[in-house]
Amino acid sequence: MTDLDECDTAGAVEVDGRQQQFPTTQDVSAARGLPPHLSGPIDYAYRIGIVVFLSTLAINDRSREFRRDHANIHDMHRTVMSAFPNITESTPARQAHAVLWRLDSTNDGYVQYVQSRTEPDWGHLPAGHLTAPAEVRPLRPVLDVVEPGRKLAFRIVANPTWCEAKSRKRLVHREPERQVEWLIRKGRQHGFVIPDAGPGPDVEPSPIPTLVGRKNAATKITVEAVRFEGHLVVTDREAFREAVVGGIGRAKAYGCGLISVEPAVA
Repeated sequence: MTDLDECDTAGAVEVDGRQQQFPTTQDVSAARGLPPHLSGPIDYAYRIGIVVFLSTLAINDRSREFRRDHANIHDMHRTVMSAFPNITESTPARQAHAVLWRLDSTNDGYVQYVQSRTEPDWGHLPAGHLTAPAEVRPLRPVLDVVEPGRKLAFRIVANPTWCEAKSRKRLVHREPERQVEWLIRKGRQHGFVIPDAGPGPDVEPSPIPTLVGRKNAATKITVEAVRFEGHLVVTDREAFREAVVGGIGRAKAYGCGLISVEPAVA
């Protein structure tokens, strides 16, 4: 078994049973004309002072538009992107604005978190889409407390995939043990470890309904995702900051990859 990142460097989700490729961070950096040593999103953001924003949206789950979006993950992606300016260059808008998002279900309904390099304008959302004004704040206070050895509580919805070496086909980990192993491997890549808690790693994977949608009548999208919650310990400050800003794993356009962290409660 080979992790997808080791055999395919471009992003991918399943579209009509086929892998659809999306630009990598390096592709986007090249399109922006960034020098190689500034290829990472957090490195670039810190060096030239770009602010990263985190929006919290209280969703009205009775909204007709939200019910439409909830049934079609591509419509939800388009609704999120309506808050950002159109891009005329070849770089896709989501990558250009460094947009990540996640939809959480709470006792009070749905909350959507949207992270971006560009400050969003949520006034473009349909009337009645939110139950309260959007909250937008800079992410830098979160990034500033990230230091090696710091223990943080985290939550992420991710698309845990692997690549079959012989066929090069991308598959999804469905067993909880394999899903946790996938996240541990990602930690080695992104500057964190999952500490032990009792008999195993301090993380709980839980399945969520398969994310489905259509770009058009002929193009179906399917994303199998898992919600991970637990604790991590930072081992590499810059690598972890880049993971927070750039996201982890695949299907970032469709609600995967955004990791939320806060100080662990003693």
